[in-house]
Amino acid sequence: MLSTQMFAVGARKSYLDNLADLIERCDLKVDEFAAAPYAAAEAVLLEDEKELGVVMIDIGAASADFAVYDNGALAECGGAPVGAGHITRDIAQIFGASLAHAERVKTLYGSALMGPGDEHRFVDFPQLGVPGETARASRADLCEVILPRLEEIFEMVADQLPNDGMRRSGLRRVVLTGGGSLLVGAREVA
Repeated sequence: MLSTQMFAVGARKSYLDNLADLIERCDLKVDEFAAAPYAAAEAVLLEDEKELGVVMIDIGAASADFAVYDNGALAECGGAPVGAGHITRDIAQIFGASLAHAERVKTLYGSALMGPGDEHRFVDFPQLGVPGETARASRADLCEVILPRLEEIFEMVADQLPNDGMRRSGLRRVVLTGGGSLLVGAREVA
């Protein structure tokens, strides 16, 4: 008896053709396409991690993609349509700041974990459309905006992961990558 297990990633041919045409207009040639989670996993995972079983989560600006490796092979990949850019938008909307300033605040002061004294450490937010006016909020307030969105990202990824026990039985490791993974506390929340 001969059997096989296969894994395929689908994409619309018209999308790939349009992308290839665009790239060729730049005097470049496309050899092949690869799924984004697969490419990220190839960049950051060790061969031993792939062999022993690992889930790689790539938190980008617009989405959080994942790749599941088991016994050295890609077993599953996918993603959720939320990412670190959504955290930036939340900060901008709640504190009335521009997207650029919200991104800067997230990068410099943002955390998913509240630390001692964070309610007494303040961050200024120049108000969008009102030159010279700033709003002040504590780092604890900033954390209260970041944490729920980061939790949502991980919950949405977890909902997409395969549920069968055989495939996930040996998975004991999660690797975070991408810009969103650089947030203080992302590892602990994951």
